[in-house]
Amino acid sequence: MKVPHKVVGAAVILNAKNQILIAQRNPEKGMLAGLWEFPGGKQEPGETLEACLQREIREELGVAVVVGRRLVSVAHAYTHFRITIHAFECRYRGGRLRPLGVDAFRWILPGELNAFAFPAAVTTRETRSRSPL
Repeated sequence: MKVPHKVVGAAVILNAKNQILIAQRNPEKGMLAGLWEFPGGKQEPGETLEACLQREIREELGVAVVVGRRLVSVAHAYTHFRITIHAFECRYRGGRLRPLGVDAFRWILPGELNAFAFPAAVTTRETRSRSPL
């Protein structure tokens, strides 16, 4: 049986103070419940990763972003599917932040990332060694 593969965009959103926006998944339901993540989501058929990120950020947080350069791409396997996460540097462009598709959000400094629980795909040694943050 072929294992499904999902392509995911992740936004490392920076504000004017060079803080990073992180979002918390709903702690009550779903896979990776309660963990923190860089906002984003699955790429739809025919959609560019840049368009995916703009759509997902609008749906999850109600704001607009400018998508910049790709920072890193990481392949990860779960028991029943595989994902490739493409992280992009993004700049907050406007709108009022609201937790529409996430449980919570926070602006943090890059040095504070280790204080939050992230999924293994984001925290593996291989990922951290390639991360520009």
